[in-house]
Amino acid sequence: MTQHTTVQRRKGFSLVEVLLYLALTVLIMGTITAVFTQVVETRQRSRTIAEVDQQGAQIMLEITQAIRDAERVNSPTIGTSSSSLSLDLPLSYLSPTVYTLNGSTLQVTEGDAAPVALSSNRIAVSNVTFSNLSRSGTQGTVRIQFTLDYVAGDSSFDQDYSQTYYGSATLREN
Repeated sequence: MTQHTTVQRRKGFSLVEVLLYLALTVLIMGTITAVFTQVVETRQRSRTIAEVDQQGAQIMLEITQAIRDAERVNSPTIGTSSSSLSLDLPLSYLSPTVYTLNGSTLQVTEGDAAPVALSSNRIAVSNVTFSNLSRSGTQGTVRIQFTLDYVAGDSSFDQDYSQTYYGSATLREN
C-alpha cells in the first residue's frame, strides 16, 4: 500500500506579505496627505491674496472717489506729504472728511461722525502717505500710498502676505 501524505496549505498572509502591504499603505497614505496639505495651503494662499487685493482696491476706490468729489484739499498742503488727508466736500455734514491711520487700521471720519474703519481686523495698514502734488492755480491732485499686510491667525495654514498700493486722484472742476 502506498501512503499519500498531504500537505496542508495555510490560509492567510505570511508576515512578509503583511509587512509589504503595510508599507505600501503607509506610502500611499503619506502621498495623499502631502497632496491634501499642498492643496489646502495653496487654497489659503489664494484666499489671502484675494482678501488683501480686494480690500486694497476698495480702500483706494473710497479715497480716490472722495478726492474727486472734494472741493479742496485741506491737508497735506501743496507740495507736502502727510500720513493723514483732510478734504472739504460739497455736503457740509461730510466736511471735513479725514483719512488717518489709527494703529494698524485706516479710518475715515466724515464731519462730526465717529471714525469708521476702512479695513478689516485681518488686514494691517501701514506706510500711509498722502502727497499733495497740486500746483498753485490748478485743481488739487493727491498721490496715495499704503501697504496692506495680512494678519495671520492661529491656523498653521495662514499665509503672510503684503502688498503696497499706489494711486492718485484730481479734484473735479466745479
